[in-house]
Amino acid sequence: MPRLISYVRMSTSEQLKGFSLERQRNLIADFARKNGLSLEDSHILEDIGRSSFSDDTEQKELTKFFEDLGNDKFQKGDVFALENIDRLTRRGPIDALMKVNQIISKGLKLAIISDKEQRILEEIDVFSIITLSIDASRANKESQVKSDKGLQNWAFKRELAATHKIAMTAQAPAWIDTETYYIMDETKNKQVKRRRYVLNEDRAKTVKLIFELFQNGNGSLKIKNILNEQNIPTFKGIEYWEPSTISKIIRNPATYGMYQPKKQNTGKRDLVAIGEPIENYFPAVIGKEVFDQCQQITATNTTRKGRRGKLFTNLFTGLLKCADCDGPIHLLNPGIDKRAKNPKPVNYLICKKGKFTKECITKRLRYEDFENAMLKAIQEINLADVLHENNPLENLIKKQRNLQADIDKKKKLLENFERNFVENDGDLPSFMIAQAKQAEIDIKALDIEIKSTQFEISQLNVYNSNIDNAIDELKTNGTYEARSKINLILHEIIKYIVIDFELDDYGVMFKNGAKRFINNGIVQNVFRTESNKQRDDEINEILNHKI
Repeated sequence: MPRLISYVRMSTSEQLKGFSLERQRNLIADFARKNGLSLEDSHILEDIGRSSFSDDTEQKELTKFFEDLGNDKFQKGDVFALENIDRLTRRGPIDALMKVNQIISKGLKLAIISDKEQRILEEIDVFSIITLSIDASRANKESQVKSDKGLQNWAFKRELAATHKIAMTAQAPAWIDTETYYIMDETKNKQVKRRRYVLNEDRAKTVKLIFELFQNGNGSLKIKNILNEQNIPTFKGIEYWEPSTISKIIRNPATYGMYQPKKQNTGKRDLVAIGEPIENYFPAVIGKEVFDQCQQITATNTTRKGRRGKLFTNLFTGLLKCADCDGPIHLLNPGIDKRAKNPKPVNYLICKKGKFTKECITKRLRYEDFENAMLKAIQEINLADVLHENNPLENLIKKQRNLQADIDKKKKLLENFERNFVENDGDLPSFMIAQAKQAEIDIKALDIEIKSTQFEISQLNVYNSNIDNAIDELKTNGTYEARSKINLILHEIIKYIVIDFELDDYGVMFKNGAKRFINNGIVQNVFRTESNKQRDDEINEILNHKI
C-alpha cells in the first residue's frame, strides 16, 4: 500500500491557539482515508513556528524529508501531501517548482488538498507550471509585505525606545523584570499596551555585590567561590555560579542602563548593531563610573596575562566527563609535589561539580597516570576497525554514488536546456533559465561534496598511522604543538571519554557510536546500541563494573 507523507507548517506558535493546525491535520487524514493511503506517525511531518519565507534550515522536518528523499528512503507511488504550495515554500515560483520537481522526479506524487480543491500531481505539465507559479508568487508577495511591515514595526519600536524609553520586547537581562501598562493613543483613540522594565531587587543586590567584590580586588574565580559559599541563587536556575557568568555580568553595559539595538544579519545568532546605543534604557544597577572603573581593571588584568604555559597540559581537553554526574572534568594544579624523589609540578583530574559544590565525587585522579594509560590503550585499539563499525565506509560509498547520480541528473537538465535554447533561438521562459543557472551552481556544490566524501573515505584508513606517529613524536618532542596535534586527532574521532573516579575505569565513546572500555589498561569491546536510554544504561553498567 502506498504511504502518505503529510507535511504541516505554521509560521508562529501563536497560530496553535487557532484552528490552522487542526484544519491541516483533518484535511490530510480525510484525504488518506478516501484514497486508501497508509498514514503512519513516522511520516507525519510538522514544522511549528517555522516560516517558509526564511532559509530551508529553519524548516527542520521539511529539510529532513528532502534528505531522506535524496537517500531513496521512500518508494515510488508514495504521496507527499500538504494543504497549499505555500506550506512548502514562500520564496517564489522558481523555488516552488524546483522543490516540486525534486519530489516528482523521485517517483512520488504531490497532493495539494485545500478546502477548495484536491489534486494529485504525478508530473509537471504546462498547466501545473502556470498554476503553481501563480500560487507561489502570491505567497511570496504576501510574505514580503509581512516582512516589510515587520521591519517597519521594529524601526518604530526602536524610535519609541530611544525617545520614550519604552521596552521593545519582554526580553531583558536576568536581573530585570518586565511589567505591562496601558496608555491612551490619541491617533487611534484607544488604549494601547506598553512594557516597562523594573529591577528585580534580590538579583540587583547580587549584581551590586559582584561589582563591589570586583572593585575590591577579587577576580571572577574568587567571586564565584564567595557566591557559592553564601548559597546565593543563580539567575537561570543552574546549580552553581561559574567564573564565565561573573565575567559576562561585569562586561554587560546593561548594568548601568545602556542598550545597543541589533538586527538579524545572516542568522538568528548573527546580529549586527543598528542605530546609536540608548542610554538609560534599562533601570541601572550601578553607575557608569563604576562600570568604567571595572572595565579598566579588566583591561589591566588582561595586559598582565602571559601565555598559559609552555605545554598543552591536558591532551584530552574538551573530551572528559564524570560518570557520576555526567558533568565536565577540570584539570587541577595544586603545585609542586615535594614528596616525590625529584620534586615536580603535579596535575590531577577532578569532577567540576565536585570541585565547586562538593555535591559530586571529590576524589582526584593523577593526570600523568591517566594520560599514560589512555595513550597506551589508544595505541592498542585498532582505530580502522573501530571507525568501520556501523558500516560508515559503506554509507560513505553509497553517499558518493548518490552525489554522482545527482550530478548526472543536473547535467542532463543542462543538456536539455542547451538543446531547447538552440531550438527556440534563445527564447525560453525565465524559470527555465533560472533552473539552468541553479543546476550549474548545484553541480559545483556537489563536486565539492564528492571530493569531501572521497577524503572521508581515505581518512578512515590513516587514523592508526596518524595517532601512532603523533604519540611517537610526543615521546621524543613533548612540545605544545605536538600535544595539541594529538588533541585535534582525538577530537576528530572521539565524542567523549567517561571517567569513573571511584573505580578508576574509563569508557571511550567514538563519534560513530562505537565504544571501548578500559580497566587496568585492558581494552574491551562494547556492543553498539541505538536508543539514548540503552546507551546510557550500558555505559553506566560498564563504568560500575567490578572485576
